[in-house]
Amino acid sequence: MERSYAIAALFALGASALAGCSPPVKVHAIASTERQRGIVQMTGTAMGFVGDVGVMNVKSADGSLSCKGNFKYHGGFTAKRSGSGQMTCNTGETAEVKFKQYNALSGYGEGVTDRGRIVAFTFGLSDKTANQRLAESPAGQKIGFRPDGSIRRYAGTGSGFFVNGDGYLITNDHVAFRCDKLETVDSTGARRPATLIATQEEPDLAVLKSPAAAPAWISLRRDPEIQLAEDVMIFGFPGVGEIDLSASGVLTRGSLAALSGINNNADYFGFEALAMTGNSGGPVVSADGALVGVVAHGIKDVGGLTFGVKPSRVATFLEAQGVSYRTQNFGRRQEPVARAATLRKATVQVFCNSEE
Repeated sequence: MERSYAIAALFALGASALAGCSPPVKVHAIASTERQRGIVQMTGTAMGFVGDVGVMNVKSADGSLSCKGNFKYHGGFTAKRSGSGQMTCNTGETAEVKFKQYNALSGYGEGVTDRGRIVAFTFGLSDKTANQRLAESPAGQKIGFRPDGSIRRYAGTGSGFFVNGDGYLITNDHVAFRCDKLETVDSTGARRPATLIATQEEPDLAVLKSPAAAPAWISLRRDPEIQLAEDVMIFGFPGVGEIDLSASGVLTRGSLAALSGINNNADYFGFEALAMTGNSGGPVVSADGALVGVVAHGIKDVGGLTFGVKPSRVATFLEAQGVSYRTQNFGRRQEPVARAATLRKATVQVFCNSEE
C-alpha cells in the first residue's frame, strides 16, 4: 500500500529506484456499510515514493464509494515493514489506518472510520489471494466477508421490547437483519423463538413476533414527541467483551441531550445514559414511562452520547407492517421503581444465531 517499499523494492527493482518511485500495484478493499449491514468492495492502485510515504486510490464498481489515502512507513529499512495513514472517502468519512507488508510489494491494512465503518485492504496481491486474505483478516471476519465476495451470516445479541400484548416487538435492523434464527430471552430466563416480520436499514428498525403473549408492553410518546433535557431511562441486556452483564437486564438513567442525530438526521435524537454493546434495540422511556426512542448507536469519540430512533419513526414503521401499538401524551411522572418494573417485563434479549 505505501509503496515506500519502493525503497525496499529499490534493491529488487533497480529501474523503479531510478525513477524514484515503486510501480503501481493493485489494491483490493472492502468496507462495511454503516452499522455493518453489508459490504462494499473496491479496487484501485497504490504507489510509494522514496521517502517512506505513499498514496492509494480505490472505488467501488458503481462509484458510490471511493476513498484515497496517504501513508507513511515506520521503522528502519526491512523487507517487512509496518506503517500508518489516513483515508478520506467521498462520504466525508475519515479513517486512521494501520498496515503491514507481506513482502516488499504486498501487504494488508485496516481501520475504522469516524462513523464506525470498517475498512480493510490488500495491495500487490492477485484477485484470488486478496479476497482470501481479506476473508481471513480480523476486519473481514467481523463484517462477514467471504472469499467469493458474499457476506457470512451473523451471530450476536441485542435487546428488544414489546409494543402490544400480541407478542410483537421492536429491535434494531442491525441486530436482526442477518440471522438464520432469532430467539428472545426475557428477564426470567424464558427462551422463545422469534420470527422476523420486517426490517429497514434507515432508520434502524426491525419488528419481530414472539409466539407468546407479552407480559407487558410500552406505549409510544405522542405529544410532545421528545423534549430537550428531560429525564430518560433505558433498559437492555448488554455484555462487554467476555463479561456478561445481561442475565437479568441492566437499567441506566440520563437525559435527552440532542433533538437530532448525526448530521442533523431528524429520524434520531441523542441522549446521555450509559449504553453498551447489547443495548441496541432496547427502549428509551421518559419520566412518565412512555417510549421516547429505540437505542440505535453511539459514535466514536463523542463522550457518552448515544443516538436513538424517535417514536414517530417507530410508529410509521409499525403502521407500514400493520402492527398495532398504543400511544400516550406526556403525563404524570411514574416512580422510578414502577417504571423499572415495567421495562424489565417488556424488554427481552434478542439472540441472532447463525447455522454456519
